[in-house]
Amino acid sequence: MLTLTPRENSAIELERERIEAVAEDAGVLRIELIDGGTLDVLSPDAFEFLLIEDGEQSVLDAEGFRDELMGTPGTMSLASVQGSGQAGSEVEIAGAIAHEGAESAQVSVSQGPWREQTQEIDLAPWRTEESFAASIEIPWYWDPGELEVELLLTDGDGQEHTERGHYALFEDERDRELDWQFSDPFEAPLAGIGRVLAEHEDSGQVGTGFLISPEHVLTSAHVLSAEQWEADFDSLDSVRFGVGEQGRLEGGRGEQMVQASEIHWPTDHWGGGDWPSGDLALIELDKPLEAPTFEPFWNAADEPERDLTGEPVGWAGYPAEGIDQGDEAAYRWEAAGEVTGYRSEDGALVLSDSMLGAGGASGSPVFYEDEGAYYAAGVYAGASNGSPVAANLDDEAFNWVLDIVQAGGYLADLDEAQPIA
Repeated sequence: MLTLTPRENSAIELERERIEAVAEDAGVLRIELIDGGTLDVLSPDAFEFLLIEDGEQSVLDAEGFRDELMGTPGTMSLASVQGSGQAGSEVEIAGAIAHEGAESAQVSVSQGPWREQTQEIDLAPWRTEESFAASIEIPWYWDPGELEVELLLTDGDGQEHTERGHYALFEDERDRELDWQFSDPFEAPLAGIGRVLAEHEDSGQVGTGFLISPEHVLTSAHVLSAEQWEADFDSLDSVRFGVGEQGRLEGGRGEQMVQASEIHWPTDHWGGGDWPSGDLALIELDKPLEAPTFEPFWNAADEPERDLTGEPVGWAGYPAEGIDQGDEAAYRWEAAGEVTGYRSEDGALVLSDSMLGAGGASGSPVFYEDEGAYYAAGVYAGASNGSPVAANLDDEAFNWVLDIVQAGGYLADLDEAQPIA
């Protein structure tokens, strides 16, 4: 520990990135460093603090220095809310709070006025801001549907500060072994995944789609077609796409769905042993959406740097067939697993059993994460011989997508995939 007392013309320099926390107690300003060290400033009111950022200088007193580095007391945020989405499991909640002078903090999960699970958060007295993680068990008797997550901070004046988020539970009415997680609404670019609604002359069907540009949605062709195995779009009255708020679609369809102006498909037939190869459709929207987008990634088993066999992947979408979600809303769910291989006859992605979906999941992105970026490598199509499968964005499919999207003025920095020798 290094202690400073005021001396004329004395100075010490610290990089902002080295500071973990700043707090004041009993006339001492304590600066905690990320390496575990501390710096105590005695009589801090006798010091001037010079903050230099981007060439601009600010002279601060002790209180201003603390607030500038640690934020306004009472501010807080939920960073993630995750869990399996089934009653009897646990919801994992993470976030951060600025809490100087706080008396208490707690995080809770509730369903209606009578069901609540709460956990206290321990506050380190020498810190003004810290991150937290809490694990709360959801009782088995809670119902499918929406749950509210609340972070509550009570300060020294008795004022309460709150931050709210959402969570949900589902129940499989068909007793399938569905290993789904609640799709974290704080995670980008999952917020660019939405529901596709196709309306025909005498029927309608739903699926999932995802943005690969503000105006282009990739999905499964069979979500849009009136026929099971071939392109039959003549009877389409409309195609709409909508993303949710906080991983939730109001009324199951989204309050603001955008109309399609044009649809594209690579082949008229995708059935038989070749399915799901070619089971792709690209929707052009009549106006752009401000939402995160995926970057498409072409892959193949023939080239080591593009072989995803054994790689962890996930899908996220809006499955609904045989699923009780508690009300008229639809929630975004996701499943995690790996690519177990490429099917020899058509190059489709074969996925681990943990990634089994349900009706409505078709069109979901099969994505993988690399250094914080999310790439769509395929489009979830359903199950073949009991195994989940996805249409693969191989070189041919990738180029088909890229030609259309680049013609619309997007993804200009991507090059076409070269055919595999």
